[in-house]
Amino acid sequence: MMKRFILALALTVIGMPGMALGQSVTPHVDTIQGIEISPGIVDTVHDIRYGAAFAARATGALPGAVVVAVNYTPASPGPDITNVIIGGHWALTVTRNGRFIGTIYGKATDGAAVWDDTGTVAAINVMLAIEGGTRRFAGVTGTGAFVGTLDHGPLAVGHPPTIDGTLDLSF
Repeated sequence: MMKRFILALALTVIGMPGMALGQSVTPHVDTIQGIEISPGIVDTVHDIRYGAAFAARATGALPGAVVVAVNYTPASPGPDITNVIIGGHWALTVTRNGRFIGTIYGKATDGAAVWDDTGTVAAINVMLAIEGGTRRFAGVTGTGAFVGTLDHGPLAVGHPPTIDGTLDLSF
């Protein structure tokens, strides 16, 4: 029993979620590959698209599945257009060796998708706030970013747009 207590104490001290104020923040980097699962809903009055959603596989420090839904303006992508991200939500479910470890979740706070001159490929960056988590990540807070590429090319052959890049969370 004493060995378990010491191990639990050691894990808390070296940087587990829920650590005391003033301790260091650790970056956790994943490679993300996925698809668009919903184009969202367009508010034509305010020129905003709500809930453009993506699902992806995460590999790296926090392997598992990530989903994100973002809101942006203007509502339509296109050649040489910059869509400004004005909000949204995300969640990363972490698994190791087929076992559920916990979920980290939060808000998309800002960012942009900058489209090329064909309106087919966009460089995308999204700033993330970590608002909490479950199980191993209960009480975790921090920040993060997604930097990657959004490709609408697959639409030409009836497939969903793809997204890939790097997810970097610090907590």
